Amino acid sequence: MSIIFGKPRFSLEDFEREMEEFLPAPDDINFLVYFEIDENNYDGSFGFDWMRDEYKNSCDNYEELKKEYIPIGNNNVWTPNNEEYFVPWISVIPNKTIQLKLKIKLLGDKKLHKNDLIRLPKNDAIHIDLPDSIKKKENGEYIEFKAKDVEEKKVTLPDTTQIIERFIDIEINCKEINKDMLYSVKDQTGRDIGKLNFFRNNEILKLDIQFVKVYADKDYDENKNKLVKDFNFNSIKNRIKDRYNQPLINLNFLELREETIDTDKFIENNVAILINGKIKSKGNVFEKFFYNEYYNNFKGIVILLSTVERHNDLGAGYGAPYPLDVHYLFIPSSSIDISLEYLTTIITHEIGHILGLYHSGDDIYYMKVLKDIINNYRNISDNIKEDFRNKIIQLEQQYSIRTEYYKNVIQAIIEDNRTPNLLKKWLINLKSLCPKFLVRLNSTRNIMEATGGENLISFWKWQWEKMRDEVKEFYN
Repeated sequence: MSIIFGKPRFSLEDFEREMEEFLPAPDDINFLVYFEIDENNYDGSFGFDWMRDEYKNSCDNYEELKKEYIPIGNNNVWTPNNEEYFVPWISVIPNKTIQLKLKIKLLGDKKLHKNDLIRLPKNDAIHIDLPDSIKKKENGEYIEFKAKDVEEKKVTLPDTTQIIERFIDIEINCKEINKDMLYSVKDQTGRDIGKLNFFRNNEILKLDIQFVKVYADKDYDENKNKLVKDFNFNSIKNRIKDRYNQPLINLNFLELREETIDTDKFIENNVAILINGKIKSKGNVFEKFFYNEYYNNFKGIVILLSTVERHNDLGAGYGAPYPLDVHYLFIPSSSIDISLEYLTTIITHEIGHILGLYHSGDDIYYMKVLKDIINNYRNISDNIKEDFRNKIIQLEQQYSIRTEYYKNVIQAIIEDNRTPNLLKKWLINLKSLCPKFLVRLNSTRNIMEATGGENLISFWKWQWEKMRDEVKEFYN
């Protein structure tokens, strides 16, 4: 139907569109804004942890995981218009400018109106810059722009799927803050339409890193020697350093050193072996012996780039979260002969192990270590050991959430009055390493996945906290 006011012809739909600019905003929020990273271009140089959609099916304790993404100062998930909104966490070195996406998401079948505004409040700590293409108004309290000025764009996801999103690229700079801070985006009526949690950044922890090229004085492999000798560690140290900006840990790389081991001495001490005329290391006792011989009492982390490789083990790197207070990790020469990005991931991952993290999706390690501790402890009888092993089996049936099972079975043995004090101490340390959450194996881009190569790029917020605690306790 059309209404004609002389000429030109003017439709009712045209009239409604024109009048929309003067209509009041609806009572309900019609859109929300989300802070996101561009996953295709994120370089891991700042921390960003958000609730991924796939966690609903991959995390073994999804309901508890939701609590990681509540607004600072609140006890529950934020639910504007009854929609769960999980607030992401960001950690940024003070005064470093980083780029995020500010995305608009319409709620249900609602649409944007001409008078819909997005207001970014100003404060002394957080500064946000908009692209020049956005017309903005500014006063002492906030930066304001029209939601409709944010255009729709085609986006290619990491899995190559293409979708349409309405977003702009923004720049954020955060000064030093001494406590976690919530930032809330408003609409034209002052209602919250988006949130972002800022991780306190007033304390940048220092961690010394000593790279060492390790050679054998004889019985060595010429090709492996050449790989290690020619490797330029300057090409990789800044990449690793960037990853540890996420937990706000400053990796202080010391001058590269080289050490040539006494082959006979290592063999005599049963930490190395000759196989077909070539020297091989015997598990992690090799690097422990090396550390004690050359770097004993060094409070940082020693990274062995070794021409001596492990016997019957083809792992890419070796760092151990248990026992606590380990100061060394082992990278075989074979791992050097790959891409720089992959080697970056390997070393970043192994440092994570040293700082108290195990694989984000591995539900075998903790029980293996627990059983090894019990089986190898000398001062309890075989009958008590058998009772403890049965308890491990019995308790497994009571817990569907693996992280709860690990903590409770370890606690049950700690509280058993037959458990010696030294064994209790070891088990308390092991319990402290149980992950806060586990996800399905190899289902994320978390750096602590068991496999995934150069695609692994980020740590979670609870991992930031864990690594910081370890650095404070053992490495300062």
